Amino acid sequence: MPERPGPATRARRVCAVLRTLRKANRLTLHQVAIALGVSVTKVQRMETGRRGLHVDDVNALLTLYQVPAQQRAELLAQVGAAANPGWWQAPGSRLPADLRQLIGLEDEAAVVRDYELAMVPSLLQTAEYARSALGGMDHRLHEPDLGRQVAATMTRQMVLARPTPPNLHCVVEESALQRPIGGPGVLARQLQALCVLAERPNVTLRVLPGSRGAHPGLRGSMTILEFADAPTLVCVPTAGTHTFLQTAAEVDRAREAWAVLEHLALPPAESAHLLGGYAGELARAS
Repeated sequence: MPERPGPATRARRVCAVLRTLRKANRLTLHQVAIALGVSVTKVQRMETGRRGLHVDDVNALLTLYQVPAQQRAELLAQVGAAANPGWWQAPGSRLPADLRQLIGLEDEAAVVRDYELAMVPSLLQTAEYARSALGGMDHRLHEPDLGRQVAATMTRQMVLARPTPPNLHCVVEESALQRPIGGPGVLARQLQALCVLAERPNVTLRVLPGSRGAHPGLRGSMTILEFADAPTLVCVPTAGTHTFLQTAAEVDRAREAWAVLEHLALPPAESAHLLGGYAGELARAS
């Protein structure tokens, strides 16, 4: 049985419908803003999902677009359902807003394509590696916030073990496997864990050798999130936060870059052999 769409997917589906309805009515964002007495920015945010949807606002748009009663009720029901929080949104989680959004999207994705330039993908990190990485990237992050983010990283990984998990495809730079985050011992155990995780049927791990030279990934890490019934999104880490890209041109560029990276990377079997070699060397040295 397919899983029911989660809150983030439902909200994005409503946003896409609102955008389609406006265009079908041949209205510009400016015209809609004037009709509702709101800013153009607010209408844009409602169509992109960058801010939460509110039933009253959506109802006003549906009235303007003369949406039939039954369709209106269905859409408003989805808006209400999208307000139900996941564990990452619970009071007291104190996780950054962009991280909460990413976790919600990962939870609903059918396919996750993750390219990492500098470290092991978050969905495959061990707890000790995650703690060292998070603390090293932000020296202002102290307990208990550091502990919360490490716990969130570990809880995120449960998505890979659920009855219908997403297919995770990872391409990791070889240099990321050599960076001693947490020290040689931590890295050795992390690489050993990668060898085990790569054997899961829903996980494909490829290593991109440093000998390949310049390629699109040098612009930075990225994650492509694909959904069964919602548009694809691209998540890009920028200046300590996450930026979400969703226009057709942005998604196409990301897919083209991913195709190049996947082509340049080693096949899974060769990648596993390389990982095992690095893990063995580190284990003997530590």
